[in-house]
Amino acid sequence: MKQILTIIGLAAATLAGVQAQLVISNYSALTENFDSFAGTSGTIPANWTQAGGSSFSSGGAFGSSTGFYNRADAYSISNYLYALRDTSSSSDISFGGKMASGSSVITLTLNVQNNTGAIVTGFDVAWDVEQYSQAGRATTVNFSYRLGAASFGTINLTGTTLTTATTGTDPATSNLPSIAVTNRTISITGLSMANLSTADFRFSWTNGAGAGSNAHIGVDNFSVTAVPEPKTWVMIGIGTSFMLWNLRRRRRFQG
Repeated sequence: MKQILTIIGLAAATLAGVQAQLVISNYSALTENFDSFAGTSGTIPANWTQAGGSSFSSGGAFGSSTGFYNRADAYSISNYLYALRDTSSSSDISFGGKMASGSSVITLTLNVQNNTGAIVTGFDVAWDVEQYSQAGRATTVNFSYRLGAASFGTINLTGTTLTTATTGTDPATSNLPSIAVTNRTISITGLSMANLSTADFRFSWTNGAGAGSNAHIGVDNFSVTAVPEPKTWVMIGIGTSFMLWNLRRRRRFQG
């Protein structure tokens, strides 16, 4: 019996160690604040891919040499991919920009891999949508996901994924008096994501209702946490119980 409990304890400890390092991709961080983004293709964070809509520019370029858009500066009509920030001295960056009214859907996608050694049954995901200016068109920012090569969607997802920018009356476009932040938190359940398989999490910018220009709007403070299958928690619970039992047993003998 002691040998059986020892084996179970070691197995549970191993699983617990894996769980403590719940690395769902090929990097250890499960968060991204985009603060290293400078509004250029070369500074897009690792494992993220931006596509569509001529890269937030009707001309297909990434914009100015700096690639930053400051809310505190004069409003700009230019349609570009920007590193959005409050002032020129701000270090808190949002990934976004201002899309042209005729642009197709613009996407920003993160690819992750399940390296937990166990089945992942869901994800808890959070992010902020930050709006820096307003215009006549209600720009939308939405979230979706997929496993493997499946289609993107929101199946088994609980929570609000769509954020719609507030609008002003063109041509009275302007920067907002302060950044408007919308917090989003969603849960994805009912998955069976095998070890070493992949998932993609996607943000999509589109032209919403109205006419005229779009807002300067972006995403920030992204985080994702994988949820293990129930039996993994059971094994962790068994391992914890075994360690507590063994600790009490040693104390009795020592006493």
